[in-house]
Amino acid sequence: GKILSCKVVTNSQGQSKGFGFVNYAEPQCADEAIAKCNGTSIAGQTVSVGKFVPKRERPINTVPETEFTNVYIRDLPDNCSEENLRELFGKFGPISGCNFKQSNDGRAFAFVNFENAESAVKAIEEMNDKDINGRRLHCSRAQKKPERIAALRRQFDERRRELESKSQRLNVYVKNLGPDATDEKLREIFGVYGTIVSAKVMVDPRTQTPRGFGFVSFEAPEQAMRAIAELNSKVVEGRPLYVSLAQTKSERMAAMNMRTHQTNTASYPTMPYNPYMYNAMPIYPPAPRVPYMYNRMTPMMMPPPPPEAQRQQLGNALYAKAQMQYGSALAGRLTGMLLAGSVHDLERLLVNDNMLRERLANAFGVIQEHDKIAQAGAHPVIV
Repeated sequence: GKILSCKVVTNSQGQSKGFGFVNYAEPQCADEAIAKCNGTSIAGQTVSVGKFVPKRERPINTVPETEFTNVYIRDLPDNCSEENLRELFGKFGPISGCNFKQSNDGRAFAFVNFENAESAVKAIEEMNDKDINGRRLHCSRAQKKPERIAALRRQFDERRRELESKSQRLNVYVKNLGPDATDEKLREIFGVYGTIVSAKVMVDPRTQTPRGFGFVSFEAPEQAMRAIAELNSKVVEGRPLYVSLAQTKSERMAAMNMRTHQTNTASYPTMPYNPYMYNAMPIYPPAPRVPYMYNRMTPMMMPPPPPEAQRQQLGNALYAKAQMQYGSALAGRLTGMLLAGSVHDLERLLVNDNMLRERLANAFGVIQEHDKIAQAGAHPVIV
């Protein structure tokens, strides 16, 4: 077929690196060339022909954890040399190569390549974290740059998820604060509910005046939940506070998208939320969904759902999730207990599976305890 360009890749001395590129005008010509030329012999060499794959799309060829021979070593003593390395690591097996280097900041590191994988694995097991002249060595399998980047990205993502999971029940968001709010006042208001790790009133970066909201971080999740339960809607200095669990940016966006979707679909239930009682425990009755007619209205013209309808919609979604985890027999009771929270809290439960799972487990424990008391003939008081 018609070739637009053809290039053999060479080094700085003009010598071929053993590979090249051919660019065809038509895709079918490239497919035919691959089918006919792959595996054939050119100038006595068997060639491999395939479609070009951009570097960012190429799979990372990771070496199995027990099938490597090259060992990376850092945190070496200042007076360490290549001879010292060969002496330290030669006892684990024959060494085929030793490369001693220094980084730009003067820190020494090295690569020791063994002749077999068993020696490399044994060297790491015995030498990693070993004290040599007051320095603890770091020994690990040598990795290529793409593999190191992928590993660091995984570690960063795991650490970020761990921190988010740890802090999601510790950090409290507070708004509707007065114009004279300070960090000290925030600590004074919330300090009675537990140990405060940090309290911060957000201020305008230019004027340094309070922006009306802030964050409080507690030492334990139960302290944060108690503060939310007792301070939300409480009037402080003439202002009703809004207190809830702080949300990450992704959680806020998910909640906003869910509210937008609910408004755009405009499927309001015909009956308001009205959980009734069964055995002194709240039961949530899922209502049928009847479309709200707005054929001639654009989404921007459409009225927001009334509070009862919004709570019913959230209850329907929570009921479905509770039913999947605990079955139909318990789904109504569990959902009725969850709906005691604010709309903001319910929205957050729908976008945070870990939090929802924990809340459902707590509610299930309360139901079990209640049923035990009921079976024993006692009459619990519901506050």
